[in-house]
Amino acid sequence: MGLMMYTVRFPGGAPPSEEAFRRELAELAGSLAALEGYEASGETAVVTTMMQPVLGPYALKLLLGRGGQYVSSIDGRPLPAVLPAFTGKPWRAWPWYTRLGIHLGFHAALLRPSKSSRASGV
Repeated sequence: MGLMMYTVRFPGGAPPSEEAFRRELAELAGSLAALEGYEASGETAVVTTMMQPVLGPYALKLLLGRGGQYVSSIDGRPLPAVLPAFTGKPWRAWPWYTRLGIHLGFHAALLRPSKSSRASGV
């Protein structure tokens, strides 16, 4: 389906080790099945996940909570880090029907035609 990439810079510091990142992320997100990669180098961490609604936002929350700053993967400029409300508590703390609704909403949005495709008649 696709991959999502999140780049986080730690000005004047170092990102968490891969072991610490995986351990803390598993506690927040409940599963690491959608994690494709984590690379920490110098002041930068890059997280790659499968395109789905849960793991990426929790990974970003974790790294921001450790003092990181969300940046563009292309030019390194700071980006606004808007986290979904569900990241306010661990994923497994939400009832099953809330978790299902988040997944269904995400996939329904992917299937919805974009405004540009509607305007062009595609």
